[in-house]
Amino acid sequence: GDAAIVAASATDPDGDVLVYSINDLRFTQNGNVFTWQTGYDDAGTHHFVVSAADGDFSVSTTVSVDVVNTNRAPALRGLGAAHSVAFAENEKGVLEFNASDPDGDALTYSINDSRFAQNGSTFVWQAGYNDAGDFGVMVSASDGALSDSVVYHVSVTDVNRLPTIDHIDVQGGKEGDHIIVTVTASDSDGDALQYGMIDYASRFAQQDTVFTWATGYEDAGNHDPQFTVSDGKSTINQTVRIDIANTNRAPRLNNLS
Repeated sequence: GDAAIVAASATDPDGDVLVYSINDLRFTQNGNVFTWQTGYDDAGTHHFVVSAADGDFSVSTTVSVDVVNTNRAPALRGLGAAHSVAFAENEKGVLEFNASDPDGDALTYSINDSRFAQNGSTFVWQAGYNDAGDFGVMVSASDGALSDSVVYHVSVTDVNRLPTIDHIDVQGGKEGDHIIVTVTASDSDGDALQYGMIDYASRFAQQDTVFTWATGYEDAGNHDPQFTVSDGKSTINQTVRIDIANTNRAPRLNNLS
């Protein structure tokens, strides 16, 4: 990329005017000064012949010019001008890059986030259920001396996991009994849980996760109430079998007249 300048100098014992020349068209000439604007493919040692002539005779000499290599940085290409990628929890986020090097140098890629596994110029993050959030990661390509880097915005969106209800066995009793059902549930995301019923709500009294049914003498039979648990985003339910046995009540005599 630099200009190589060759300044020729000669004397003539007769005082004749001298004309200078060089045997390479890459040089521009200004009197006895020759200038070559080198390019990035011109590294190496070059030999030229410079001549001075008085019209009848000429003399020549060989000039060597050493052009030192200038390393040029690689340029990254990847996900476009937005420099962003989004994926959900429990999914794979993939960043694929390539870079060009004007000198044709071999390139190595790197990322500043250990959650990404690397395969050449491809980086993969297997996100978990606790990874929701926005992150900035830097990807670099290097030719061993110079590098190019790009910061990408990575957005991992939240995936709600359903709460789970522990299994509730078949309940039983007889008319007049209090049937107590305790619902136990958990949520993998740590969300606060709300408990309820789809039906039978008018028969059960609820206190937090405990549901109590004061059965009456008309409640004999098989019942299938559904208990619900919600994390505020999704609701699940479990049907519980309740068998109420008949309670025989003694007859009563009416007043005799």
